[in-house]
Amino acid sequence: DSSHVKERISYMVYDAMDIPHPRNSYAEVYVNDELFGLYLNIETPDELYLNRFYDDSTGNLYDADYIMYDNGGYDILDFYESLAPLFELEEGVDVGGSDIAEIASLLTVAENSSYFMADTEEFIDWDYHTRMMAAEMWVGQIDGYSLNRNNYLVYFDPSSELVTVLPWDHDYAFIRDRDWGFSWLNPTGRLSSDCISNYTCRELLKSRIREVSILADNMNLAQVLSDTDDMIREHIIADPRKEAGMSTVDYYQSYLYQWISTRRGELEDKWGL
Repeated sequence: DSSHVKERISYMVYDAMDIPHPRNSYAEVYVNDELFGLYLNIETPDELYLNRFYDDSTGNLYDADYIMYDNGGYDILDFYESLAPLFELEEGVDVGGSDIAEIASLLTVAENSSYFMADTEEFIDWDYHTRMMAAEMWVGQIDGYSLNRNNYLVYFDPSSELVTVLPWDHDYAFIRDRDWGFSWLNPTGRLSSDCISNYTCRELLKSRIREVSILADNMNLAQVLSDTDDMIREHIIADPRKEAGMSTVDYYQSYLYQWISTRRGELEDKWGL
């Protein structure tokens, strides 16, 4: 992330939509008294992290990054029974992915039902998921759950018995879907795709897109970007291991200023809001 601010701004938008997200801060790192560079210190998703957002933090938390194999092949994880055992348990009790498989089986049965949301809302929090999707969309997270089925966590909340998808890793945020061959009108993540395919869920999503667009406009994110740059610029300049020169940093920050000023209009046009 040559702008150095994508994750910071992204998680602020998730926060505005009441979506769990890791705390983060900048850290200037030294190794053996020598400057090693400027880094983003991102909170590890664990029981302490869960405790900030859920009434019960003892449920199963899964990491859903794709699985790479020695032969060069890979599996992208999603809510399908065949993939359930591949989810990596981070917190909770090992049940061999049976809780993931249960959600997958529920979706298979309900997907062709006229009462899809009613048939699934006992275990899937669609109010939450549409808020998460809308935030993903506003920040242009092309490498997250909805578009690429990557960089996300899954939590089973014992207090509500609901499953939620949690965002993670936003170095590929603020990218337009079409630039990577994706479309927000046709997401690949199963939960998001099922929502788009259902009229009631799609209308709920559209209301959430409107909501996040208004909230983001009122957050003065351009000022946040400017203030963050003021805070870290001298540390970027001093970083002996930085991967891009300051002209590149300026270019990508300029791109983000444009994104912030135009994103609401783009989404309103795309969704007819």
